[in-house]
Amino acid sequence: MKKLLLITLLAISTNAFAQFSTQTIDVNGEQRQFRQYLPSGLTNSESVPLVIALHGMGDDMQNFSNVGFSWFADTARFICVFPQGLNSDLVGQSAWNNGTLIGSAADDIGFMNRLIDSLYVRHNIDLSRVYVCGFSMGAIMSNRLACTIPQRIAAIAPVCGALSSPDLTSCNPGRPFPVMMMNSTVDQLVPYAPATTPTLSSAQQTLDFWNQNNNNTDSTVTAMPDTENDTITVDKIAFSGGGAPVNMWKQNDAGHQWLYTPVNDIDATTEIWLFFRDKVHPNPATVGLEEQNTPKVSLYYNGSDIVIRADKKIQGVQVYDMQGKMLCKANTTNAVETRIPLNNISNQMLIVKAMVNRVPVAKKLVVN
Repeated sequence: MKKLLLITLLAISTNAFAQFSTQTIDVNGEQRQFRQYLPSGLTNSESVPLVIALHGMGDDMQNFSNVGFSWFADTARFICVFPQGLNSDLVGQSAWNNGTLIGSAADDIGFMNRLIDSLYVRHNIDLSRVYVCGFSMGAIMSNRLACTIPQRIAAIAPVCGALSSPDLTSCNPGRPFPVMMMNSTVDQLVPYAPATTPTLSSAQQTLDFWNQNNNNTDSTVTAMPDTENDTITVDKIAFSGGGAPVNMWKQNDAGHQWLYTPVNDIDATTEIWLFFRDKVHPNPATVGLEEQNTPKVSLYYNGSDIVIRADKKIQGVQVYDMQGKMLCKANTTNAVETRIPLNNISNQMLIVKAMVNRVPVAKKLVVN
């Protein structure tokens, strides 16, 4: 399902490059990477939305991070991250475990949960405003996340993707779910109309599913101005009347592609953010599913030491400031309580990472 995005990369300022970084987190013993963009001047006192953007098959986080979210994250005030998928054994290319035959076997649900938790600890993201979009296989994964961890995601915007066949029959998000779809009528990889595609539904079937889930009864069709000579026209079909909107951007005579201005009539990245920006989760979970059975850890600062207590044995501790600088680290002797000397610290928020019973746990600590 590999398809190169038809994007001419624009020049990015030196300041913008400085705000990009590559991060690594542990997911049940496996190191997973993501590329991150922080809006300029971000501090821990500012709680901002999170946009997770998932690349297509054979693509990577570095290339997909050029899709354009960083160009207005500074003014719109949100963090955008671009996770890296692992290779599918079947096709030998980067992919996602999205329920399709050619998907990977990676724990991508665990990855997304860890990612959200990590960014909440590090950057105080607004857990009620976590959004997911993706292209192609990443779009299919966006749909899967709405089905599997709806308590963590406020809205999705899949581009040139659909529900996997297993998800089409089993998905139950338990609430009306805001969805924006962008699909092409002559897409040879993700069909618009129902077709025989192993382990993948069509765009129309996915659209019908989300409207039925949301109990939408009304629709409005708006033909977008045909301003560019690209042989493509776009209809925006807005469904409403139920518990949450579903928008379909029907890309007539387009293929498997991400539309962008000034080449096309619309800019997919801009429209995705305009859809996301007012969507708020009514009851977001504060912890990932895979975190609910993790060890219980408490900590406090006594003026000279950070005191850490756990219900299981502690193997190691690392302490960071909010800029990501490691202040100290210590290996422990498998005790359930340990003390980390830390002098001359006041009026700071720290991140304490502990390995407890071989499970990584991260917590914030305010030192007054």
